Amino acid sequence: MSGERICVVGPEHRVAIIGAILARRWSGDGRELLLAPNCEASDRETIIARPDHVRVHAELGLPPDMLVQNAGAVPVLAVKVDSAAGSLTLPFSPFGMARFGVEFHHFWQRADASKCQPDLTEFSLALALEHAADRPSLAALSKLPLQNGLRLDRAKYSALLMKAAVSNGARVVAEPSTEDLTIDCGSNGKGSEWAGGLLSVATDSDVPGLDWQICVNAARRLLGLVPHLSDCENERREYTRLAAEEAGRIADMRALLTDPDPGNTASHALKRKIDVFTACGRIPTEDFEVFGQPEWLAALWGRGLRPRRFDRMAKAMPEDDLHRWLSSLRSQIVEITNQVSRQRQVA
Repeated sequence: MSGERICVVGPEHRVAIIGAILARRWSGDGRELLLAPNCEASDRETIIARPDHVRVHAELGLPPDMLVQNAGAVPVLAVKVDSAAGSLTLPFSPFGMARFGVEFHHFWQRADASKCQPDLTEFSLALALEHAADRPSLAALSKLPLQNGLRLDRAKYSALLMKAAVSNGARVVAEPSTEDLTIDCGSNGKGSEWAGGLLSVATDSDVPGLDWQICVNAARRLLGLVPHLSDCENERREYTRLAAEEAGRIADMRALLTDPDPGNTASHALKRKIDVFTACGRIPTEDFEVFGQPEWLAALWGRGLRPRRFDRMAKAMPEDDLHRWLSSLRSQIVEITNQVSRQRQVA
């Protein structure tokens, strides 16, 4: 269908993220994409892209070297958040190493029951490297089994994405004009919803990287639902439903971090996470999750929640071997961190 027009309005970096994705997969064949960034002030000079950036930037044709050279990209292995228990750091990669299909914290819990162990966070390579004075380069990280986000210069990254959008047919305008759909990703106080010709993207969050991910997910959700913009009432309702589910998972994490008693929650999904984790150490995965299992584990652990029992498969390893293994893992984390530091100093 031809003659359709979308206009994206809001802060430049959010318009650029949504615009670049839509331009790559939607504009063209009579479809017009307008980008109308405003000059909304921001106290953040940088923006964080979550680990999903690998796929997003590959789809947009933005290789890592280009992001480093043109947007000042540096790797981020975890994000720091405020909580009722103080500052916590949520890693993107698992703690320790799983064995026998059992996650590492079960082995830690078994070992700690017989001999006091260093805190679980001491067994996270991601946290060790994130807190190191010399962080690894993207090239060094490619050789390690870790997921990473990126910290990017906000203005330069926005310019790079705008350029990518324009090269794929988008047009930057000073003021929005008549259109079939307006995507508002500004701070409008509304939730994420699609009503009539206005699609609101609620991006305000105090968790670093979430505004980037919400914008990415909003663009993907729209592309996945709508073949054209006319007569799409069912698609509008479905978009709003899916956005509400995503917002629920974000609200669950915020409640876990900040509520005085996160166990006393009206959210069935959060209550299930807390109940199952404190019972047996597993973390249920809900539909439309935004945060990874390591982030949930770090948040649960940071709020003082502990499993009453560990997985019985953690007993498969003899106790002496278990303690030697944990000691070896800690030594490897220290060695890798020191090795990365030496490499950065030589470079």
